[in-house]
Formats: sequence, C-alpha cells, structure tokens
Amino acid sequence: MLNSQQIKDQILSKADDDLEFRSRLVAEPRKAVAEVTSLDLPPDLEIVVLEDTTSSVNLVLPTFQRLSADDLEAVSGAVTVPTLSKQNW
Repeated sequence: MLNSQQIKDQILSKADDDLEFRSRLVAEPRKAVAEVTSLDLPPDLEIVVLEDTTSSVNLVLPTFQRLSADDLEAVSGAVTVPTLSKQNW
C-alpha cells in the first residue's frame, strides 16, 4: 500500500504528463484523484488543488501537532552545549 507522499507523487506525476488530467484535477479533484489512485475516498475528505503561477505561490502547512510533556521527555536527550562568548572566539 502506498503512503500519502507516494500517492501525492503519483498524482503530481500524472498531472505533469497529462494536461487533460491536470485540468480535471483542478476542476474536480475528488474524481481525478480517484481515477488515478483507485482509492475509496472518505466522503468527508476535502481535496483542494491549487496551481502555482508566475504571480502566486502556494504554501502547504502540515497539520500542527503539539507534543505532550511525556512525548517531549521521550524524545529529549541530555546534551550539554557550550555557551558561546567572546572568549570562545
């Protein structure tokens, strides 16, 4: 089974190779994605397709997830970093 990045790469590759598919992807993203991936998409999943142009760039922010105190402790390590001062230079 493909992970989400592999699915995105598959869709973007198809859009680069096939201008008709690219137009369908912008106009009807759910249908176009289902066409390429054969995935059964959940009805409440919204797919938004934006196209960069010479005058606009789109940035996609990943889902924000704050780590709990337990998670932070699990991933932290005891590392000592020397303090920089003029004397260190």
